Amino acid sequence: MPAAVLTVVLLTGPGAGAAAEAGSPARSLTRDLDSDGIDERVSVDARGGLHAGPAQPGAPEWGAVAPPPAAGAPGESTLAGGPAGGDLYLHAHTALGGAPAGRAIEVVALVEGRALRQVASLVTGPQGPDGEWAIALRVDGDGVVRHQRAAGVARCDGFDLLFPEAYDAASGQFRAVSMAPPGGPVLAATSTLPALAQRPPLGLFRFTAASTQRGDERRADRLAPPRELDDGRLETAWYPAGGGGGRGAFVTARSLAGDEALAGLALAAAPGGRIEGLSLQVGGEAVRVPLDGLAAPGRWLWVPLAGRRAACLSLALDGVGGGGAPGLAEVRIYTASDGPGGVARLIERVE
Repeated sequence: MPAAVLTVVLLTGPGAGAAAEAGSPARSLTRDLDSDGIDERVSVDARGGLHAGPAQPGAPEWGAVAPPPAAGAPGESTLAGGPAGGDLYLHAHTALGGAPAGRAIEVVALVEGRALRQVASLVTGPQGPDGEWAIALRVDGDGVVRHQRAAGVARCDGFDLLFPEAYDAASGQFRAVSMAPPGGPVLAATSTLPALAQRPPLGLFRFTAASTQRGDERRADRLAPPRELDDGRLETAWYPAGGGGGRGAFVTARSLAGDEALAGLALAAAPGGRIEGLSLQVGGEAVRVPLDGLAAPGRWLWVPLAGRRAACLSLALDGVGGGGAPGLAEVRIYTASDGPGGVARLIERVE
């Protein structure tokens, strides 16, 4: 069900929470939450807590969700309420003053008849002593999704949701989910390598980011560039960590020399689960590459990309099977500079 979310800015002002009595209402809105034709009142208190109940003064609340302990003074709040995934959620977001910038108290509740069920109560935004990673919440027509972000870890199209977890109302828990990669036109892979790919490339593209990898413990601050993919060794490999099935897990390579005319890429799968397809993000274009059983461990495949230019290339797993963990042993990205006369042209560009 698409979300028809109403958002109201509640101006409590920087530092208002420190001066207000703990738990006292800040601002509120009235809406019919239980479809009985009578408006209820929803409010965010000065600490960022969420309250709901009858709009009549003095009437007992349906319920409340307390905010988490947080360093910093609560400031401006936003309150949203609307259907998401077939259920009715309330979402309060209260900015926190202090460092690092961008932190907020976020509280989400599920409306169940005339009661509130706590879905989330946490501090989002930059985490860690240096703000090197972040926690975020998304509440929309697909439901409630909690995820992480880390600087520089993104697909070429800007998608940067790491370790997504969707709220399951039936169990009352967040569960790891796969985020399907983008679609697009189909490119055919082949097991026949062109003459260009009979030797290693110049290495103008280097892998800089992975959305998941073995040993990451589902923490964005544990992620590192997947050097296994361009180290020239088939015995090393990138494997996504468990959870979510591997579909949608991505790696991103960026050019050391700016925008490049591409020739194609050669890749070899690692032992483990079967990779049934890939989704490539080539600059701003998405394409799908069905592998149709070609991705046997240690077997080189060629994906032609001639006619495309990009400074960024992402690969996402798009279909996995076989019961084991899918992985890639090596990915070699070839450009026009790897072909005849390419080095001379590259030198001319640099000079």
